[in-house]
Amino acid sequence: MNCLDLCPDVHVVETLEMNFDSCQKNLKEFRERFSEWINGSMENIADDEVGSRISSSSSSSSKAKLRTARANRLKAEHKLKKTEEKLKLEREKRELEIKEQLLEKRSELEEAKLEEQMWQEAYDEDNDIINTNQNKGIIAERAVSSRRNNILINDDIDIQEVSETKATKTDSDEKCEFTAGSSKSNISSIDSAFQRLASTLQEGFNLPKPELLTFDGKPINYTKFIKNFETNVENRVGDDQMRLSYLIQYCKGEAKSSIEDCVLLEPTDGYKRARSILYSRYGRSHIIARSYIEKLVYGTQINAQDLDSLSQLSLDMQKCEITLSQLGFISDIDNSDNLRKIVKRLPMHLRVKWVDIAHSITESGREPRFTDLTKFIDQKSRIAASMYGLDLTKEKADIKGSSGMRNKPHDYVREKVSTYATNNLHTSENVKHEQKCICCNGTCRYIEFCSKFKSMNLADRLKFVSRNRLCYNCLKGKHFANSCRKPKSCTVSDCNVKHNLLLHSWVKPESDNTASPSVNCAATDSSLIRNCLGIIPVLVRGGDGNSCQTYALLDDGADKTLCDERLLKKLNLATRPVTFHMSTVSSSGSTIHGQEVDLQVRPIDGDEDVSLQKVWSVKKLPISTRSAAENADIRKLAYLADIDIPKIDTNDVMLLIGTDSPEAHIPLEVRSGTESRDVLLQRQLERMWTTDFNDNKSDDKNLMSVEDKQALDIMESSITYEDGHYKLGLPWRDKNTSLTNNIAMAQARLQQLKRKLERDDTLHKMYTTTVNEYIEKGYAKEVSNIDSESKRMWYLPHHPVTNVNKPGKVRVVF
Repeated sequence: MNCLDLCPDVHVVETLEMNFDSCQKNLKEFRERFSEWINGSMENIADDEVGSRISSSSSSSSKAKLRTARANRLKAEHKLKKTEEKLKLEREKRELEIKEQLLEKRSELEEAKLEEQMWQEAYDEDNDIINTNQNKGIIAERAVSSRRNNILINDDIDIQEVSETKATKTDSDEKCEFTAGSSKSNISSIDSAFQRLASTLQEGFNLPKPELLTFDGKPINYTKFIKNFETNVENRVGDDQMRLSYLIQYCKGEAKSSIEDCVLLEPTDGYKRARSILYSRYGRSHIIARSYIEKLVYGTQINAQDLDSLSQLSLDMQKCEITLSQLGFISDIDNSDNLRKIVKRLPMHLRVKWVDIAHSITESGREPRFTDLTKFIDQKSRIAASMYGLDLTKEKADIKGSSGMRNKPHDYVREKVSTYATNNLHTSENVKHEQKCICCNGTCRYIEFCSKFKSMNLADRLKFVSRNRLCYNCLKGKHFANSCRKPKSCTVSDCNVKHNLLLHSWVKPESDNTASPSVNCAATDSSLIRNCLGIIPVLVRGGDGNSCQTYALLDDGADKTLCDERLLKKLNLATRPVTFHMSTVSSSGSTIHGQEVDLQVRPIDGDEDVSLQKVWSVKKLPISTRSAAENADIRKLAYLADIDIPKIDTNDVMLLIGTDSPEAHIPLEVRSGTESRDVLLQRQLERMWTTDFNDNKSDDKNLMSVEDKQALDIMESSITYEDGHYKLGLPWRDKNTSLTNNIAMAQARLQQLKRKLERDDTLHKMYTTTVNEYIEKGYAKEVSNIDSESKRMWYLPHHPVTNVNKPGKVRVVF
């Protein structure tokens, strides 16, 4: 290879040509001097001294050249480092220039190293010549050896070790080679290394950029993320600090927050700790297996026309089978309970076909496995996604769209909808959210829920519906009730007219002055009698203080308190998953997957909370406020005229209070509309009155016991009136009663209070202010002299109590 062709720099080429000419001259001069030296080897010592001075001069020159060569090498290394850093930043823009730049700079470095090596060898050879002046035979032998190895010596320039120059000409160009012992093989190996490096870089540029996955904290994605991270980051980056930085960067959500503090540790320890945290939280085999199983078992119901969901289920089951078989947890999913839950997610026609396949497998002598179900669903999904399967699905969709509501297919599984109250509610599936009520001009959405419309009498309602040409049955479309596609809305058992319940006439053809029965209220002087449920407006609060207003149904026929999922979203509460079975009038039992939460509820105009423990959530409570009592109805009843029901800004009933919360069902007052049976019963107040304040109805026949007389004597003898207050003595059975010494307990409680106040400066300040206020007002006083010998002394500990509804205040409880 021609060395000059490898150097693109013209200045370097000129320098090399000058050095070559100088070497030729030195070689010629060396041969002449060497001949003279051999011929005059028997001359006097003066000749030796002259040779010594020549060698000394040559040695000094070699040292200078050696320092220069080392300086050139350092400069070349520095340039190489700068160039590599620059190429690293501009790799995408200068892909074609990388090979040329690297070859140029590395060529300069190798030239400097070769120059340094030649000067070092020349310097060592010069020292050998000085040390062999006393042995001429050895000198001659070394001179011949030096000649064979082509050692060049020059007094004025330098000493280089080069090989004999051979020039060969071809048809196209001339090549000039320099070989110095093993330098030829070194240059060849370096050139091949450069070629391999360039080839590797070129292949790397041609390959597509690897995609780095992110981890969101789902155990299902842990294995895939770790494998991708180890391949693209960990195996390519040797610095643990950079590995940790990339690991945090490609995690998000809960996973990122769990390891982002590992940067405070040493890089190696931090990276190992982060990997350990991710594995312990998301990468353990049982966690991954459980996540796969829950995703398949507790998924949503798949519709018969939903091909995408069916294909996704097939793909998820294949992933689950591969992963669980590798982890050794295939037996966890391979049981009849999980298989039945997965089968229940399938459309009805696939479930029927699976029954036949499962029966044939059972008849063969074994039970159906998860692998059998996976193959079945995969086959059916591929059939549905085929050309003929898509045509069939499209035809079914066209038939469904053309037939409308009359021929709408019903899914047997979806018909099992649970109801939670004893009222009928018809909800349209195709509700337009932009629809507004035409009676109240947009205050509500539907006329059947409009309070203004319901406050009208029957005649006004009929006029309004007729004037707006509304359907007497659904109160929505402009069509006749006989042609209305919706079922009959009137729920009166003996009514055969297809009309809405709000348009039903409650006047009987016979004159009957007897009042009709009702649930909570009844009217005797009105043409309309409404059966109302126990629906009241309440304020619901969670454990963190969030609250919202809604309607609640007090249902004596329900044995469990339920709430709507929308209520939990409004309160933003921490919940616990729960699965339960629900039985209603229309259903013998259905499985519900909901959430469990504890709530506090109070009336809108009250201040006493009722605790609701272990409330279960459902997707929606199909209860309408249409069955709630309104002020317009109550005003017509004389015995209820003083009752006012508060109004709230919602029409949704999102809470059903069952009998598992008996405190909410205690009636404080019961009123009846029949004047001959007017009753005013307040159970809780009456119980307290009859037990504690029954002095006015004392019976002389009930004589007091000895202890009663003793207590009464103590009260009468110890009563005093001081500073506008009455004081009474305690009714001790024995005046000489001795109390145990509780000073140790009181001191321990005092130390606990001290530590608590030291941890919270704000509470400490409020507590000190409250105690000082008690002392100033005379509610408490500091005792200075304590009679420790008294047997009737009791120390009262005290502690702070706060209320979330009264921030900034603290109460001292003794």
